[in-house]
Amino acid sequence: MQYSSPIEKQTAFEKSVIAAFKKINDTKSINVSLSTLHTVRAEEIEVTGSKKAAVVFVPADEITLFHADPELINALEKQFQGCQMHIVAARATAGKRGNKDFHKSIKYVNECMEDDLCYPTIIQGRRTLFHAGKQSQKLVIAQDKKELFTMRANVCEQIIRKVTKRCVDIIYV
Repeated sequence: MQYSSPIEKQTAFEKSVIAAFKKINDTKSINVSLSTLHTVRAEEIEVTGSKKAAVVFVPADEITLFHADPELINALEKQFQGCQMHIVAARATAGKRGNKDFHKSIKYVNECMEDDLCYPTIIQGRRTLFHAGKQSQKLVIAQDKKELFTMRANVCEQIIRKVTKRCVDIIYV
């Protein structure tokens, strides 16, 4: 596991995340080789009414490699007891001026971040609601995935609110 940004100093939490990735890679408990993958940064987020949550940001082109083995998140959560782990692609938006590709728009970046945070559950649909000038987002998840995702849903909602600064509710259909 390598840290991508040589300019910024690593925090103690980022060093512990990299050490956990190395330990997981050494035990060979997962199918993905972590030695060639990178991290951009890691943040520990306080979540109300629950345990802590941590978000590990990785390069956008490597997110599929991290998602190749769902056991990676379980192995990380075993390393960080009492902390819910999420792996998210670090995507950037383009400025307001000029033409930009759709994959650089704020809407696309936020939707991809929501998909990454809800992984391994797949978001079935999205609804945007407008109330009194405020915009809120509803994420629709299949009813059969409710049992697997219920414990993570509250934490995911709060992380999405803090990272994307959008009001999000998760519903099951």
